[in-house]
Order: sequence, then C-alpha cells, then structure tokens
Amino acid sequence: QARVTGKGGTCVGRYSRAGGNKTTHVGESGLTDGMNGTTVGQGAINTGDNSTLVGQGTKITGNRSTGVGQGITITHDDVTILGKGGTSTFSGQVQVGTVQTEYNHIFLGRGPEHTGAATGVSVHTAAGSGTDIEGDTLNLVPGVGTGSANGGDLIIYRSLIGASGSTPNSAVQIVKIGSD
Repeated sequence: QARVTGKGGTCVGRYSRAGGNKTTHVGESGLTDGMNGTTVGQGAINTGDNSTLVGQGTKITGNRSTGVGQGITITHDDVTILGKGGTSTFSGQVQVGTVQTEYNHIFLGRGPEHTGAATGVSVHTAAGSGTDIEGDTLNLVPGVGTGSANGGDLIIYRSLIGASGSTPNSAVQIVKIGSD
C-alpha cells in the first residue's frame, strides 16, 4: 500500500512512502522523505531536501542533488550524477558517465549535427562581480595515471577548411600536450 505521510505529497507504488512535505514518489518499495523531493524508481530512496532521483535501486541523502541512472548513490550536497552505478565523492560535483556507464562523446549546443548557420558554444567559469574580484580559473584535467603510468593526454582538435560541398571536413589534431 502506498502511503503519504508528508503534507502535500504524492505516492504511487506498492510498499512505497512519500514522507516529506511536498514530495513525490513513484515506484514500488521506495521512499521519498526529504522536503520537496522527487523520486522515480523501484527501491529508490531519497531523503535529501530539494533532490531529484530517477532509477531503480538508487539512494540519495545529499541536499539539492540530482541523480539519473540505476544504482546511483549520492551522499553529498549539490551533486549531479548521470549514469548507472555512480557514487558521489565530494560536494559540488557533476559526473556524466560512471564506471558502469561510459560516455565517450559529449555534445554541447545542438547535438552531433545541425543544418543551420554555425553558432558558438562557450564553457565558462564564474566571472568576478564587484570591485577587484578575480574570475574563476578553468582547469582541464585529463585522467591521472597510477604508479609508473602516465596520465591522459590533453588533445585539441579543429576542423580545417575543405573543398566546397556538403561533406563534413575531418577534425584534425592541432595541439597535443602529453607524454609522447
């Protein structure tokens, strides 16, 4: 039997409970107990305030956090994880891909292809605001190696001009910072 024990909550699913105020839980044998939480998934447990969780067997105790994927565990605040089996390791992080869900290509903007005029996509850090306030640093950190193994290389590609036509130009490596 689904139970709503918090004020303004919604619960759908056998043996599940929406316990916090203004919470929503959808899925069998789960719990949404933080304030303003939303949970979807069998056996999912969300006790973080203002947190959203989607996936079977997931658990979130961090506040203001979001998880999408089966078996995710978020125990820190202000975390976003996309991918099966992800686990938070500190507050304020975003994980796209996990040991169990490898994302090798991330597209920003309009997806992998578009048919309109080119636009730019920018990755920003926070700008300073006020008198003499520094802007934040942008760090690009390839994977670190262990023991006597090198870390990952940092490689920058760009598409060079080609012949007139609709065939995509190849991306070529223009900068490589690494071990070889």
